[in-house]
Amino acid sequence: MTFTVQNWCRASASANEPLYTLADASITGCFRDYNYYTADTQVTVAASGYFNLGSPYLGVGTEVVTGDYVSVYSSADGNRVQYRLTNTAGVITSAIVGGAYAASATLSLTAAQFIAGYATPILALAAPGANRMYTNVSAAFAMTYGSAQFTTGGAVGFQYGSSANLAGTKVTSTLAAATLNGLTADSAWTLIPAVVAPVATATGVNAPIYLSNDTAAFAVGTGATFVIQVRANVIATA
Repeated sequence: MTFTVQNWCRASASANEPLYTLADASITGCFRDYNYYTADTQVTVAASGYFNLGSPYLGVGTEVVTGDYVSVYSSADGNRVQYRLTNTAGVITSAIVGGAYAASATLSLTAAQFIAGYATPILALAAPGANRMYTNVSAAFAMTYGSAQFTTGGAVGFQYGSSANLAGTKVTSTLAAATLNGLTADSAWTLIPAVVAPVATATGVNAPIYLSNDTAAFAVGTGATFVIQVRANVIATA
């Protein structure tokens, strides 16, 4: 896939437009924000030159200046990531913004999908790319109650990678099975970032984030549905 300019739009307007000064080619003025939608993965989007390629146009190499930002939604990954752009003689490179929750995704799950997450963890955030790592992961749950409570199960949380039964390195707090099983009405809760003890960098670098639970699969929960918003920072490791 390649950049499609028809999916690109400007999200900000400023009276102090960024421009290059004639004296020393430095940039003055305020940055601009853009939005972009794509079926490409975020790893593809992050590649150097992505935004100055494409058909039938030649990208936005003449529009973007260094310091501009773009928020990219990937239908392939199901998440939104914010990038800071650099324009070097028309070649645009991008770097994931490390702060302010640079990556986010919303999951919509049925009870059956949630139950299956014990043996087959559910992808929440796709791999961020080489030399990048998710940190400060948090999640907000909204559960619509069905006609019966959940039973059995185990603590619910998020982890690096797709290890079954939440056996990977946890990146959020967990919700106890007894708490979830005790819910008898529409409910909402949050999971906060977990303190991750020092681990080998390889554990988290380019690792996706998955939802799962330990101990045993949940059961019943007839008719329940979940909307789960997941957010994370991204840091560069090299």
